[in-house]
Amino acid sequence: MIDGIIAILLFFLTINIIDLNQSNLFLQPSQNLVLQFSTGMVSVILYFAIIEATTGRTIGKIITHTKVVNTCGRKPSFKSIIMRSLLRVIPLDVLSFLIAHTDGWHDRWSKTTVITT
Repeated sequence: MIDGIIAILLFFLTINIIDLNQSNLFLQPSQNLVLQFSTGMVSVILYFAIIEATTGRTIGKIITHTKVVNTCGRKPSFKSIIMRSLLRVIPLDVLSFLIAHTDGWHDRWSKTTVITT
């Protein structure tokens, strides 16, 4: 939840920065929207990928005393973290927690899990 709020703030901050520079870009409004959305999504993916790959914890995980590990309980590979980060932007990933599993799709498909430290 905490990381979701941070991701949303980061996304909107990024697209607003692009919007402020819009006058410097020679793009049609629809092209600018695609650029804003793409850049916003990349910033969210990078937030999760970089911080989890280096520390195993995002800001939300630091606050909640949790961390990401692979299914064997070890530090996940960089590939798993990248996959996990990419899968987080699936729009319906949030709904995966409503299904009978405790892990979201981004954890199941990247073979990672979150543990309490």
